[in-house]
Amino acid sequence: MKRLSAATYAALFHASAATVSDAERSAIAGRFLQLLRRQRAMKLWPRILMHLQRLDDRAHGRIRVAVTAPSADCRPAVAQQLTNLFGPVTLDLTVDPALHGGLVLRVGDDEIDGSLRTRLRRLHHHLTHA
Repeated sequence: MKRLSAATYAALFHASAATVSDAERSAIAGRFLQLLRRQRAMKLWPRILMHLQRLDDRAHGRIRVAVTAPSADCRPAVAQQLTNLFGPVTLDLTVDPALHGGLVLRVGDDEIDGSLRTRLRRLHHHLTHA
């Protein structure tokens, strides 16, 4: 039997579960996991989930933004600013105290690094190689 890609599994699950009730969606999910086990495709599960998130975000008109910040305190302000810029967003926040300040934003394949750590590295590089 031909193996399906993670994106194909995700699209099939999303299409079958899109217009049903929560109880039916739960039953479909159980059968879907059994299918993955039978086809020995459980190793695709993390990628299937990633594709399902993208499909769900697209269906609801949301943009997924990965934010790395020095503390979790900035979450409400960042979420509000990103909502003002992009419309509805889903925020995935990662805390990295080593940033010291600023943020790193990832929207799709684009990354905006406005962290103090990166600015200090650039300054150091400029000073030592000038």
